[in-house]
Amino acid sequence: MINPRIGFSDAVFYNPDAFQDADVLLFHAKGNVLSWMIRAFSHSFWNHSGLLYWKPAEGERRGEWMVVEAKWHVAETPLWRYFTKDFALGVYRWPSPLTTEEQENIITMEKPRFARDQVGVPYNWPLVLRIRLEQMIHGADNIGTMDPLTKTDCVRPICSRLVNMGFLAAKKIMGLGTYASPRDLTKHLSRFWLYNCSEKDVA
Repeated sequence: MINPRIGFSDAVFYNPDAFQDADVLLFHAKGNVLSWMIRAFSHSFWNHSGLLYWKPAEGERRGEWMVVEAKWHVAETPLWRYFTKDFALGVYRWPSPLTTEEQENIITMEKPRFARDQVGVPYNWPLVLRIRLEQMIHGADNIGTMDPLTKTDCVRPICSRLVNMGFLAAKKIMGLGTYASPRDLTKHLSRFWLYNCSEKDVA
């Protein structure tokens, strides 16, 4: 459900009640060639995903929402960086309430070591190329479960697999394999909030 209480002002980035830890951020970059290619191959409105978590204030730095994501490498990015006209954003969440422990497991993932523990790990570009080839051969709708996800998949992630492994760490099973795309994530999560796009766009 879209939360009507949350506006599009800067206050969203610094409001601890705006979202929940382990909410999933999906987006696409408008006018970006790589974004267009991923969306075309995966038949998805979205081309990228990450996990939201609240970073408390420390010293003079105010608390803010961060995104753990796998792009060129696994990184932590302030959410505000994506609030421009160049990005369409969607926040999705697990359909049933998560406990604090489950949220921490999804974000920190000590066993297996993932998400925040993987900051700095390179992005798995060879796997992206492999996925695209499989999509061309089998079609975008037929590869989601061809290659079961294993603990060894945490060595070098791609964006949607990072999210998938996080939920696996909290024993929340989406049933997605290595080939999971951002669109596959939406089939197992509830839409909570949109920015710079409409429900018609993401349907």
